[in-house]
Amino acid sequence: MDLSLSQKLMARLFTGARFRKRVLEDAASVAEEYHLSAENLEWLRNCAREEARRFARSLIRKRLGVIVNLLPLTRRSMGKQFGELFHEFAADRDTRGVSRHLHDAIDFSGWLLEKHVPSVPDWFQHVVGYERNWLEAQAATGWFFRIRIYRHHISRLHSIHKREEMKYTGPPNLIIWLRRSAKAEPRERRYFPRFWPS
Repeated sequence: MDLSLSQKLMARLFTGARFRKRVLEDAASVAEEYHLSAENLEWLRNCAREEARRFARSLIRKRLGVIVNLLPLTRRSMGKQFGELFHEFAADRDTRGVSRHLHDAIDFSGWLLEKHVPSVPDWFQHVVGYERNWLEAQAATGWFFRIRIYRHHISRLHSIHKREEMKYTGPPNLIIWLRRSAKAEPRERRYFPRFWPS
């Protein structure tokens, strides 16, 4: 097997749970697709069993270390479930692009919004959506404008650092995210309407 093919196969093993599973459960189709000898196929299977799984877990842990800083309120409101669910999410999803971790956090937050997450506060989805708006403003490559009204003071949660003390309370909170261009810094503006419809 030439070096470029071995590197390609190892990269797929390290980042793709489905490919690792295919190597272990349907090795004949992999051998046919990549024209592998029996010896090379056995080498690939051994990698899938040991090194690739270990390395993949290490990569996911590194990604998680960045994601916790991009979604701090989401993490705080989820507790240990955050890491557990990120491992589930990241098992077969690669990072992409120059701002790969930013897009990783956006994709993970979108995944959480569609998933039933047990043992979280009833306002959990508001928190995820709130942080996702800011991430999308940072990722925008041009004009970005979004406005959301929250029934309570959601941005106040930044000042609460213990999960058990987090409460979604206070006055209504109107938040605007704005980015005028790719070169401009994104902005988050918070307002507190005096009147709130019942």
